[in-house]
Formats: sequence, structure tokens, C-alpha cells
Amino acid sequence: MTASPFAMKAASSEGSYELPPSGLHPARLVAVIDLGTHEREFNGEKINQHKLFLCWELTGENDSNGQTFVIGQEYTFSLHKKAKLRAIVEGFLGRSLTEGEDYDILTMMGAPSVVSLKDGVSGNGKKFVELASIAKPFKGQTIPEQTKESFAFSLTQVTSTKQDLGIPDWCPFTYGKKVEDEIKKSQEWDNVPPF
Repeated sequence: MTASPFAMKAASSEGSYELPPSGLHPARLVAVIDLGTHEREFNGEKINQHKLFLCWELTGENDSNGQTFVIGQEYTFSLHKKAKLRAIVEGFLGRSLTEGEDYDILTMMGAPSVVSLKDGVSGNGKKFVELASIAKPFKGQTIPEQTKESFAFSLTQVTSTKQDLGIPDWCPFTYGKKVEDEIKKSQEWDNVPPF
């Protein structure tokens, strides 16, 4: 008897992936990904937010398979004084941004840094690790080279919904979703030609 093409296995919604340990880690920014504009609810109000997904390779920390960990974090694409991305940039620079200063996130790509990771637990009890802060390497500290190839993606590069976005396999999920799927839910994606 042939197997039915509709047969499937039940699975939990939780993925099984290894988390890096919390604490300080040598790291390099290896991906800057434009997720586009998404509607979010904030204080009971719906607002549109342009999002970026940044990925750091923990160049001195390997998983049980001997591969370096890569962590990703979503940020609002803003350098407003209250924006989390601004705190990341200022930590990386080791100084405050001046009012009206222009800054290109891509200048951080591949540069040595130290990240602080902290443990967290989601509302449904799932454990995660998130980036708490970033800083310049300590005086005399050597940061190992990255093993992942640097990757930058902007929605301005997309000319067709059939186009391969080229998101690397090593790129972590954002809030349990594939980065590519999140990009395809953006307002910008709705305007991409379907050919």
C-alpha cells in the first residue's frame, strides 16, 4: 500500500535549537537585514514600524556541533534617543551620537565587538537568549575572525516576488519565524511586482 500524500506527523510548535550561554562574548556583526515596514500594536495603538534584523556571530563560542553560534535581534530602524538600535550603535562606538548625526549600520559589519547576552522566558514558557548590550573590545582583547560571510539585504534590491532573497541558512529565526517569511509580510513586499 502506498503512503498517502496527506500523511503527516504531529509536532510541537517549539523548535529544538541550542542556545548560547548568557554573559559576555567576543562577536562580529555578520548580517543586516531589512525586514520592511510592519503594523505593530503599541500601548493599544496600531503604528507602522520599519524593522531591521541584525545578526552577530559569537566568534569565540561553539555549539555542540563545533559551529559558532549566531544570534539575531529585531530592531526598529531608528536612531531616536529612545530607540534600542541607538543604544546598540552607541555601545559599539563607545560614545553617544550627536543630535542630527548620520550613521550607517553597515560600518559595524565584521568589526570586532563584545556582546552581553541575557536569558529570558517567553509568555508560553519557551527559553531564549537576547542581546542585552554591545561594547568595544576590552584593551588588549583579541576578537576571533568571523566564519560566516557578511550579508546585507535591503528591500530596495527586490525586483520581483519570484526573486530568491538569498537569506543565509545560518540566519536565526526572528520571534520563531523565518526571516524571509517576515520580509514577505512587509508593506514594501506588497508593492513588489509578481513577475
